Amino acid sequence: GLKIIKSPLGQTIKSSFSGTTPNLYCAKSIKKSGGCDTRLFVEDFSLVLRLSKYGKFIFLDNITSAGPKNDTSRIMIGKEEQLIHDYNAVLYYFLKENDCLPRKFQITACKKSLGRSEKWFRRFLKKGPFSKINFLRLKYYMKKSQELYYIKESCKVFYQPNLINKIRYKIDYSP
Repeated sequence: GLKIIKSPLGQTIKSSFSGTTPNLYCAKSIKKSGGCDTRLFVEDFSLVLRLSKYGKFIFLDNITSAGPKNDTSRIMIGKEEQLIHDYNAVLYYFLKENDCLPRKFQITACKKSLGRSEKWFRRFLKKGPFSKINFLRLKYYMKKSQELYYIKESCKVFYQPNLINKIRYKIDYSP
């Protein structure tokens, strides 16, 4: 069957739709959106997010492509922190470039970024509930303002010097 999302921006932020291999896009829409964000490694999510401002998405409930199930040569195998960081960074840059978006999208993006970082922090660094990222989440939930600041901070948790896999493309902190 078909699933049509007429205004996909909110769902794209929540679900992080990405993976451009099985997708079809109109060249005119890609040009209008500005294409991928080349500052980050997960360019597929940045493209989908940018496209979600301009029209509907249609999902097919069919297999449209296939690939090797356990391909160990995939470029992002074992680099989960880069992926999670970049999903947050895509939201940061997107909101920074689209500051006139309705507030509900900013709030959703901030909650998603903080939650994603906290989950990674807890699982992979084996940290308990009393961590910097949880303190940031608590601060944000009490105020619900300054979303760009908190999304940026959700990226910073990945810049720790003790991480085995270093983040390749960090957020630009210049004004």
